[in-house]
Amino acid sequence: MSARAHVPMMRRALGAYLLAMAFGCAESSVWPDFDQPPVPEQRDDGWTVGIPSEFGFDPERFAVMHELLEARRMGGVDAVLIARGGRLVYEGYFAPGASIDNTHMLASGTKSVVSLLVGAALGRGLIQGADQALSDFFPEHADIFAAEPDKGDITLRDVLTMSAGLQWDENHPSDLEQDGRYVRVAPDAARYVLEQPLVGEPGSEFLYSGGCSILLAAIVRNVTGTEADAFAEEALFGPLGIDEYAWGHLADGLVDADGGLHLPGRDFLKLGQLVLQDGSWNGQQVIPAGWIDESTRAWINTGSNATRYGYQWWTYELPRSDGTVDLDGIVLASGYGGQKLFIVPALDLVVVTFGCTSSDGMTLSGYDCGYAHNAGELVLYNYILKSMEAW
Repeated sequence: MSARAHVPMMRRALGAYLLAMAFGCAESSVWPDFDQPPVPEQRDDGWTVGIPSEFGFDPERFAVMHELLEARRMGGVDAVLIARGGRLVYEGYFAPGASIDNTHMLASGTKSVVSLLVGAALGRGLIQGADQALSDFFPEHADIFAAEPDKGDITLRDVLTMSAGLQWDENHPSDLEQDGRYVRVAPDAARYVLEQPLVGEPGSEFLYSGGCSILLAAIVRNVTGTEADAFAEEALFGPLGIDEYAWGHLADGLVDADGGLHLPGRDFLKLGQLVLQDGSWNGQQVIPAGWIDESTRAWINTGSNATRYGYQWWTYELPRSDGTVDLDGIVLASGYGGQKLFIVPALDLVVVTFGCTSSDGMTLSGYDCGYAHNAGELVLYNYILKSMEAW
């Protein structure tokens, strides 16, 4: 199930939570004497490990963070992985079902992966660009665009930025009548989305919509001739050495681009490193650099001053120690329950957090994860960024 659409409410809740935690975790003149976290295990998986203190992190604050995570006092954070300078410097798993080898549900973090696949298709000349008309990709549904000519104004960019103007209701995940449930059992998921009424001018207003992500999976299928997971295996996962994953499908066989992908933490972190390196991995240009730049910039306001949206990526403010703020300094893939991939280009930093994990390693069903959804931000802002010597 996808993330909630209540972005402003989410931000207010996050702000209150961080403020409360900041007072509860106020710095004293002397940090407690905790042991340093273990160095990540060196494996033949594309990552080289390092020691946090050698990459600009304060070891005392890092030790406190690790102690709080291990004690399960960080709002439901089940795993944290940190890379800086291309090195894996921290890796911790804190729930019974979370481990280095287990895949974990990304929830709506899946959407950002699909954006990378659109970029891969564009790099192969299968897509002209973000200004291409949505109708170009669905000749089998030409009747919809003929019956409603205004839908012909929707572009690929409008779909990528969730501003297509198509009605979509998934504000209340417990509601059995919402679109996020219907589309999963529809005989033709893409048609279900395209048939939604046009309630706004395309490109003018952000409306959180898993339907847009489902259209992107259908576009990838239509231009490549294969489902998005098979294309990902060849064009994205293969070059990065990602071979342990699971990706669910909708009832009609279309890949669940709304939230169906499962990856191990190290592989989710690889995708962030790929973005940080402008689409390159081990010297191979996997995703066009221009697409990375275009897709991770802020294209539309979401209704919250601190949160904007790119091509299936969120952007957050990066506060700096000198009191200034980089409005779009943090790029984020965000899945409900605390499944987060933070990319901070100015600091050469990538962070993964997982949350809301059950004993079998799967994300808990339902929307009862409490503060787990926002706990990744707590870890990033209150510990990781503040532990850096210069930012």
